[in-house]
Amino acid sequence: MLKNYYQILCISPNANITEIKKAYDQLENSLALTIDSNRTNRRKTLEILKNISDAYETLSDPVKRAHYDQSKNKLRPYTPIDPLHELEEAIKNKQVTDIHAICDYLIKEKTALVQEKYIILAIENFLEISEIKKLISTVAETYGRVSEKSVIAALGSADKDGLPASYEQKLKSLNNGNNPSMYLSLLNSYNYVIFNDNLKNFKEDFLPYVLRLEYQQLLVTEILKGVKETQGKLSTHPLELTTLTQKQGCVYSVCQTHIQLEIPVTENFVLSAIKNHLDFTNIEFLLAAAWRTGEKINEACLINTIDGWTESMPVAIVSKYIRDTGGGFSIECLKHAISKNRENHIDDLCFFLTEYDEKIKIPEQLIIQAMQQGFKSKNIEILVKAAINSGEKITVKTLNAAKSCRFNMPEKLLTLIQSTIESMNYISNQTQTSFKPSHI
Repeated sequence: MLKNYYQILCISPNANITEIKKAYDQLENSLALTIDSNRTNRRKTLEILKNISDAYETLSDPVKRAHYDQSKNKLRPYTPIDPLHELEEAIKNKQVTDIHAICDYLIKEKTALVQEKYIILAIENFLEISEIKKLISTVAETYGRVSEKSVIAALGSADKDGLPASYEQKLKSLNNGNNPSMYLSLLNSYNYVIFNDNLKNFKEDFLPYVLRLEYQQLLVTEILKGVKETQGKLSTHPLELTTLTQKQGCVYSVCQTHIQLEIPVTENFVLSAIKNHLDFTNIEFLLAAAWRTGEKINEACLINTIDGWTESMPVAIVSKYIRDTGGGFSIECLKHAISKNRENHIDDLCFFLTEYDEKIKIPEQLIIQAMQQGFKSKNIEILVKAAINSGEKITVKTLNAAKSCRFNMPEKLLTLIQSTIESMNYISNQTQTSFKPSHI
């Protein structure tokens, strides 16, 4: 027979962790004195102590307590008077036993349609994932719908100060250094490098936020499953919601959910994030998720990145994902960069164009345009060399443009252009000679 741990500790089934610990300490201290003063009843006292220890070990652990409450609940069927009102109160007061009992009753009897609002209420009260799952299944079993309202609530969970009881316990354990392997796992998951001077900041600021993101990711995953199961409405895609509402902390969670559920992350979401000026870390999450879900990144993303970032790194990263996903790429991106005077991007674009597709030629006219716009000589040199590598013919037009340019071109660059023209003319002459008819 299942022991009544609440009765053993002389506490209410709704007692919190502080009340449980206080009751355990009082009983343990009292019985410890009894053992010393009364040796005749030692065996009986030790048995009571064991029951108290077992009760404390179970009830102080949120997961074990939930399992115990569920097992205990099976022994006595729950018959609520007003199930929906009682469910709402149980969620507000985080009464795990009652939540499961009322949900089981509603699923079995199907006396009422359980609406999505109970899931949202549970999210707002930071209930455990197990309780969220139970509520989602209850909504599904009573023919309710899970929609984007729950998704929005889940996306907002990481912005609020609060965690479920099991996560609070995990946070306490990590802060006390009791679980180094979990600590390192979190660091690796979020690519966080700790130095002596930022360890304190990590524990106080970043660690709680990381745990909130972890909770959020599980929430979004379960809710999207619920949307799919109940055929709920999603008028706006979760990834679009994150970019439109500027919930930048949610992007990683939603991307991981998409990868896990094999939901495609299309180029449109990446494009939306770039246009809405999300920080580039989140855009990288989206690019990686698009690649992992088999989607292609094309030149439109690169052109918008050229517009949005003056630094060279974002352009290099987007170019890499175009190549890795097998997306489309052309000379238009280089033309765009030159027309927008984005000199910092010239090197990366020239390298990528010549490496990505041997058929793409860098036209001589782009070099002349760059000269006329006053590009630095080092970038003109990069363009000249890239044009040569792509098989484009450099003519006297480029040399004349360099000489007549209002910005003085260094002698080294003029020599490079001159020697290139002479070399190409020589090769051209040799080719013509070799094909000259024998009778001439």
